[in-house]
Amino acid sequence: MSVLAFFYITQNIHVPISLFGLFSAVPSIGGIVGTLLVDRAAAKRGVTSVYARALLFAGVMVIVSTVPNQAIIDLVGFTLIGIATMQAE
Repeated sequence: MSVLAFFYITQNIHVPISLFGLFSAVPSIGGIVGTLLVDRAAAKRGVTSVYARALLFAGVMVIVSTVPNQAIIDLVGFTLIGIATMQAE
């Protein structure tokens, strides 16, 4: 987690510092879920297709997560970014 994430979470979406840990952990939870799902997705659709869709989806979620003052959207977005990036690896 970068230093800029601290400023993004506390100043852009105005989350209290006490919830910083939650927002830092959510991408990791998404990564665990993504790791569990990648085998099934790759078996059904093929590795290249899963990789391309995961990267595209992660990019869309990064854009959606930039909506200011929307903590719930960011929590969901961070989780989905974690899932997508784990599938892309």
